[in-house]
Amino acid sequence: MVNWHGANLPSTMVAGGSGSTAMSTGVTNALSTKASVGHTHPQSVITNLESTLAALSVSIAGRESSNANIQAHIASAHAPSNAQANADITKAEIEAKLTGELTSHSHAGGPGGGPTLVKTAAGVTIASTFSDITGLSFAVSSASVYYFEFFVTWNVTVSTNGVKFAVTGPASPTRVNYQIDISTGVAGSLVRSARVYDTCVAIAAAGSSLSMPAWIGGTLITGGNGGTLMARAAPRVTTTNVMVSSGCVGVLYGPF
Repeated sequence: MVNWHGANLPSTMVAGGSGSTAMSTGVTNALSTKASVGHTHPQSVITNLESTLAALSVSIAGRESSNANIQAHIASAHAPSNAQANADITKAEIEAKLTGELTSHSHAGGPGGGPTLVKTAAGVTIASTFSDITGLSFAVSSASVYYFEFFVTWNVTVSTNGVKFAVTGPASPTRVNYQIDISTGVAGSLVRSARVYDTCVAIAAAGSSLSMPAWIGGTLITGGNGGTLMARAAPRVTTTNVMVSSGCVGVLYGPF
């Protein structure tokens, strides 16, 4: 304690003390200046000032360590060293992660899924009976409604031979209905329809080396089985082949 005008003040109120030294020095200087001009301070004022400064010193001391922690946090790294800025993320990187189908939920009440597109990457040669057109297939779920279309370019090895098209899919569908429109040349086409898989009346003939179009479209309502919906083709005569070109396409809408 230091005696000042008959009052005992804590040592922290004079220059050179610890704690709130700068503040204490300022107060001491101010009080000393006022004392030099005849200003007096009651004991109660000095006592209150002592208590206030002591409490303030404790309060400040209690926050100094926290402030040091805050400063350390601000100066520290907030992301891994290999983190990528949002502005540097490319479209290709995003698309590489968005693969596969969502099976965890559906969007009931909406317009349905799709369209999903597929194509033949290479030509396909089909002999004898109905066979898959590689590339023209879709995964379908059970108890769902789908609409599909396939556009196929084809030709046969013998001009007197014909071709037939169909679809196949999961076993025991609730309903399958589709229509096939097969070109017979520049003058017209042959239209057929089916209510079961692998069923179509073949056209009688077509040009051998000329590319001919065919369209298959319809709906599939699956039952208790999911599986694969696929376009199929076969020659009318089993001793010849049907060639399906690359770049044939399919589109699937659903499930609804």
